[in-house]
Amino acid sequence: MTTSSPPVWQYRTRKQTLLRWLGWFWLVALTVFCWQLMNENTIWAFVSDAPAQAADIGSRMFPPAWSYVGELWQPLWDTINIATLGTLLGIMIAVPVAFLAASNTTPSVRFVRPLALLIIVASRSIN
Repeated sequence: MTTSSPPVWQYRTRKQTLLRWLGWFWLVALTVFCWQLMNENTIWAFVSDAPAQAADIGSRMFPPAWSYVGELWQPLWDTINIATLGTLLGIMIAVPVAFLAASNTTPSVRFVRPLALLIIVASRSIN
């Protein structure tokens, strides 16, 4: 009668260990490459000066200059009007295009629906 020893349990196979090591190696190599690229294109004088610039902007923001508020009402009103009219125009264009793009409400699945879908997809590129 031969006695065989129980198999030795391993967390990972040799191939899994090698693949994990290679993955970490490439991750470190990518990190080093990105760090070098970042350092090559960074102007460190601006980075070291950034806290002083932020403090300067903050000191000029507080306390607010309330005497200037009177000059802001007209531009604020223009901005609100532009936003409101832009939203209304967007709704007026979007609702019909949405009905034309829906497969159950479009008059033509072969021509009108693809055109409406093209308008929707193309409008995503406009900020």
